[in-house]
Amino acid sequence: MLNKTALEKQVTELNLRVLDLETKASTTPRGVKRLESRLEELSAQLEQEMREKNETLKSLRKTERTIRELQWQLSEKDKIKLRYEDDITKYEQKVARMRQNIEELVSYC
Repeated sequence: MLNKTALEKQVTELNLRVLDLETKASTTPRGVKRLESRLEELSAQLEQEMREKNETLKSLRKTERTIRELQWQLSEKDKIKLRYEDDITKYEQKVARMRQNIEELVSYC
């Protein structure tokens, strides 16, 4: 969003500069050629900025997709960890009951 605002501001400033140059320049062929040259230069610069912006957005989307995937993987691993912890608790309780049963059987004998 900040880049878009900065680019819009830059385009506005460049348009003002072009307008200023047009008013200052005479209508001679030399002045017109100079303005056309500057216009081409500014257009090329704007196109380059747009390409860079698109590449940055593409990279951002790819990074966000990777982050979402890693968050999902982490969530799945947390679920598995909780399941294992529940299983461990159940087995510990089962072992405790079995020990108690063994102790009761030994005390009867």
